[in-house]
Amino acid sequence: ISATALVLAPGCADEVQKRERTLLFAVDGLEWSVVLPLLEAGRMPTLAGLIERGSHGRLTTTEPTFSPVIWTTIATGRPPAEHGITGFERRTGSGRALFTSRERRTKAFWNILSDAGLRVDVVGWWLTYPVEPISGVMVAQTNTALQSDVAANRGIRKGSLIVGQGQQVHPPDREAEFFGVAEDVERRLPGLLREIFGPAAESEDPQLASLFRASLWSLRADAVYAEIGRRLAREDADLLAVYFGGTDVVGHRFWRYREPERFSHPPSPEAIARLGSVIDAYYSYVDGLIGSILAEAGGGVRVIVVSDHGMQAFRTDAAYPPEARGKALISGNHLDAPAGVWVASGPGIEAGEARPRADGPLPVVGSVFDVLPTLLALSTLPKGDDMPGNAMRGVLRPDVWAGRPASLPSHDTPAWLAERERLASEPPAMLDVERRKQLRELGYIE
Repeated sequence: ISATALVLAPGCADEVQKRERTLLFAVDGLEWSVVLPLLEAGRMPTLAGLIERGSHGRLTTTEPTFSPVIWTTIATGRPPAEHGITGFERRTGSGRALFTSRERRTKAFWNILSDAGLRVDVVGWWLTYPVEPISGVMVAQTNTALQSDVAANRGIRKGSLIVGQGQQVHPPDREAEFFGVAEDVERRLPGLLREIFGPAAESEDPQLASLFRASLWSLRADAVYAEIGRRLAREDADLLAVYFGGTDVVGHRFWRYREPERFSHPPSPEAIARLGSVIDAYYSYVDGLIGSILAEAGGGVRVIVVSDHGMQAFRTDAAYPPEARGKALISGNHLDAPAGVWVASGPGIEAGEARPRADGPLPVVGSVFDVLPTLLALSTLPKGDDMPGNAMRGVLRPDVWAGRPASLPSHDTPAWLAERERLASEPPAMLDVERRKQLRELGYIE
C-alpha cells in the first residue's frame, strides 16, 4: 500500500475499493472452549463467517499471562525484557506505580505503520496512555488520573474519557467528539446491561449484584470503544485496531456459574439458573460489536481477531464462605497460559479448514510473537531481525509469503529510542486509585 493511497481525490472510488484495509480486533481472554459451542449454536455469526472464509487456530502465549505484558508483546513483536512492560506495576523511588505508554522501549505497530506513511487508528489498546502522535487516531485505554482528580474523587475508570483530562485522544481536535461518545454510553448503560444479560443483571442478591457492579467498568469501556470504532471504520485508515476487554472480566467473575460441575462448592441452583448464561451472552454481544464495525467498514477488508490468552476455571476448591457475600470473588483465570484465539479472513489470508467442532482438535497457528510479523507481511513491510517471531506461513496466501520484503535489523531508530528514554525519565505525575482497585479485585496485584 503506498502512502499516496491516503490522499486519493474524490471520485476515485474504484481505487479505494482496491486498497487492502485491515481491521484488527484485540479481544482479551477470548476462550475457544466458550467460542466453539456458541459457533455451533449460531450465536457468534460474525466469527463463524470469518472462520468459514479464512484461517483459525490456537495462539500460544507467554507467562506471566498479564494483559499489559502480552498485548505489548503482540503490538511490538518483542519480549517483555526488551519492550519494557513486565507487569501491571513498576518500582519507583517512593514505592510502585502503574506502567504507562512512556515506559515502552520499542516501537509498536502504530509507530511502524506511521513511519511507512500509512494511516493507523488505535482504540483502547493496553498501555496507550498517554497517547502518542501517530499518523491517525489514538484513543487511549486510560489507566491513570491526575493526583488532583483523585483528590477530588474523580478517578478515571478504564474506558472512560473525562473532559479536561489531556493526553487521552490524538489528535486533540477529536477529544470533544469522543468525550460525547463516553457521556452517551454512560446514559445508556442501564438499558445496555438489560439488553445484553436480560433479568440476570437486576438481581437483588448482594453477591450476585456485586459481580455485575465489579464488571461494569469493562462493559462501559467496550461500548465506548465499539462506538468510536464504528465511526473510525467509515474513515480511511489502512489499519484500524479496536480492543475489547469485557470478555476477560466476565470470565474472571462468572466462570463458576457457567461450569458449576468443575467446582467442589458450586453455586446454588437459583444462582446457576440466573447467571449460567452470562459469559455466553457477553461473547455473543462482542461478536455483534465486531460485526457492527465490519458493517461500517464495507466489503473487501482484511479482518483479524486475536486474544492474548484463553480462560479456565480457578479456585475450584474454594468454599466461597458466607462472609464473602457482597464481594465479587473471581472463579476464572489464565495463570497457566491457556492458548488464545486466532481468526483471520480477507485479502492475503489463506482459506483454511471448515468450521471447527466443539469436540474437535484445533491447530496451533503460531504464537503471540508471530502476530506483528504476520501483520507486517500483509502490509508489505519488513519485520525486524530483533523480533523473535515470524510471519505465520499457514495463515498467509502463497503469493504474500513469497512476496515478503527482506527484514531489517530493527525498526527502532536512534532518534526514536532517545525520545523514549527522555519520556521515561520524566517524573511520574499520574496516580490511579480506582484502576489499582480493579486490578486487585481481579487478583493481578497485591
